Amino acid sequence: MNWPKLLAVLLVAVLLQATLGRLLDVPFVEIDVPLTIVLVCGLIAPAHDTRLAALLIGFVVDLLSGGPVGLNAFAFGFTALAATKLREIINRHMWLGRLVIALLAALSGEFILLLHMHYLQGAELGGFARATLTATRIAFPAALIAALLTLLPILAPRRRRLAWGH
Repeated sequence: MNWPKLLAVLLVAVLLQATLGRLLDVPFVEIDVPLTIVLVCGLIAPAHDTRLAALLIGFVVDLLSGGPVGLNAFAFGFTALAATKLREIINRHMWLGRLVIALLAALSGEFILLLHMHYLQGAELGGFARATLTATRIAFPAALIAALLTLLPILAPRRRRLAWGH
């Protein structure tokens, strides 16, 4: 993984999230740019690089959010772990497969954040259906954008060549 490029992208993402995130406020959808970067890494980067990058991105988000340090690092790390494990069993060379991997991984991380809000901060989630809707409202746009970004030739996952050269 090209770490200087990742740090530059992360800086731009955090700035976009802080500035344009407020302007692009849509009632039913939240665009989480750092989560999208974690998902793109989870779809295209080697597993160990993905997991380390997710922890780094989560830690930066934690430092800038003013909340508990380590929460987003843990949630993004779990998201990356889920993405790297899911891509072993789901065909990530098909676009729909990448969308499913990204969505399931993002939902796992969002549920961690929701459980923290409910059990440690005392937030009322309104039942399982409402909590799932809340998690999906954040996870689906990030997964969709990540899957679409992997369609770009510069980010497309490379297919392995078969041993006999086809």
